[in-house]
Amino acid sequence: KRVRWRRVFRSDSLSNLTDDDHAQLAALGVRTLVDFRLASERRELPNRLAPTSEITSVEIGFMAEGVLEVLREVSRGTVTRADVERAFVEQYRRFVTDHSAEFARALAYALDERNLPLLLHCMSGKDRTGFAISALLLALGTPQEHILEDYALTNSYMRDISNFFSVSTPPDLLRHVMTAQPTYLEAAFDQMRQSFGSVDAYLARALDLDHTKRAQLAALLTEDV
Repeated sequence: KRVRWRRVFRSDSLSNLTDDDHAQLAALGVRTLVDFRLASERRELPNRLAPTSEITSVEIGFMAEGVLEVLREVSRGTVTRADVERAFVEQYRRFVTDHSAEFARALAYALDERNLPLLLHCMSGKDRTGFAISALLLALGTPQEHILEDYALTNSYMRDISNFFSVSTPPDLLRHVMTAQPTYLEAAFDQMRQSFGSVDAYLARALDLDHTKRAQLAALLTEDV
């Protein structure tokens, strides 16, 4: 089997969509949008969907503990690259230990054909959304090394988010914040095994994706090679 194209999409903020973008979204047939941003993030940069859009928007906003504080320190230039790496590794571990309910709720939308195509997004499309898509790929039985490769592709499509930081933010530090490091995702996989004994147990117990639901996902999101 292989993952079917154009069933699930990953994106950053949709606040700057143009009329051409609206046309592209309509052409893709997106039916459901899951927004992982906090209410404060949504107020600052509300999604700009077409007035005639029939996309159903679902708000499941959260932020792992400590992330906002680190981002403020990045903006002030008071942390190092090593500090950023430690904070992001901890964030991905907290995705597993602290935010199973949010990810379980989001991925449940992929279980119903009526919700597809499904679009998941946060502010940059890298962390909350990147983890959600990785968990979905795990549920489909995708080898972890392939998931890491898919996650690393983020760096080829990452949009400039320097406007979220101050002009005095060190450029090297900002680039590091914007980089998808496979080690972050590896830390999450390790935490799944530490907390639940195995990745399969994490999917079943934390995300409510047992074998029956995983088979349902596979029927919807994979195809014969």
